[in-house]
Amino acid sequence: MVNMPSKNLPKVEPKKISKETNPLVIDPVDPLADEDGLTSVEEPTQSKIGLKKPAGWKEKLAEKKQKIMPRVLKSKLETWDTIKPSQEKREKGIVLLIFAMHKVGKTHFAMTAAESDKPFIGKYRTIPPASPVYIIDSEAADEDELDAKFSKLREKIHIKECYVEGENGVIDPIKSMEAMEEWAYALRDEQRGTIVIDTITDYCEFAYYKLVNVLGPKYGFDENGVEIKKLAPIQYKWRTKQIVTFLRNLRKFKMNVILIAQGKPEYDQGDSVMESKKTGKIIADAIEKVGFWVDAIAVMDKTVDDQGILRRLVVTDSRFETNDQSEMKAVNYTLENDQITFGNLLNLFKKVI
Repeated sequence: MVNMPSKNLPKVEPKKISKETNPLVIDPVDPLADEDGLTSVEEPTQSKIGLKKPAGWKEKLAEKKQKIMPRVLKSKLETWDTIKPSQEKREKGIVLLIFAMHKVGKTHFAMTAAESDKPFIGKYRTIPPASPVYIIDSEAADEDELDAKFSKLREKIHIKECYVEGENGVIDPIKSMEAMEEWAYALRDEQRGTIVIDTITDYCEFAYYKLVNVLGPKYGFDENGVEIKKLAPIQYKWRTKQIVTFLRNLRKFKMNVILIAQGKPEYDQGDSVMESKKTGKIIADAIEKVGFWVDAIAVMDKTVDDQGILRRLVVTDSRFETNDQSEMKAVNYTLENDQITFGNLLNLFKKVI
């Protein structure tokens, strides 16, 4: 270790700092002063350092709460106890999900709603007249059914084709989806009638392509139809949110809503995809959450034999149930052939709706 030689350094007196030399100096703490050095007789608009006091977190939060927080009610008596049940029957349309394989009669069933010009008076609820019928068509095929079977009801059945093609003649799924939403929401204030989404299967598929468009070019399909990059399960939640928002808005409508879905074979849960087998049943080709937003679900099927064609509509699930076993036994949840109409379907629920 090297010792440095000492030097005689000049003595420096500490410089006195005052308000005149530094404006940030404050007076000695007053025992009666607050945290900013202000006494109770001083106006708290200017701090001792000459700077305006900024608003703290407490002030900011209090100001924010006044803007976004709901009014705090004094007691329970001012809330739920003041809501008295109405003595009149609620008037609200029914929301149905109908699914089947191709060429069974789904669209035909939906168009029969145009025959119902009077409201349906149920036991607890009044359903507005089902006519007129507004069809949101994503398949560009409903006009054929109208011409062949319902030409006399043309004035009561309105079809809007939402099959939008791009410049290359191929369907544009995003524009088609937006067209379906636009024409559906245009009916939000209608007090009667029926809106038909034909099909909700296409809408769910369009929502997938919209998701892929949001994620970017790394996803989607190549020219050969092979998926470029598979989506993670969490990414599908965005698509589910889009579909649920659409269904929630439709459920707010006062008019009736019929969702038509294409059918697909049901498979059992095998140990692997190769070992899964068809169960013989069909299910709706749509996301599972669609079932949560409807009042009833019905499946249609068709059989052909030597005696002719037999069509059936069977209600598989509904909100309309009762604890009265005698009423439940009296309800037949099946319609056949010419009985398959919207009006007859409502009659199935006459004792429980």
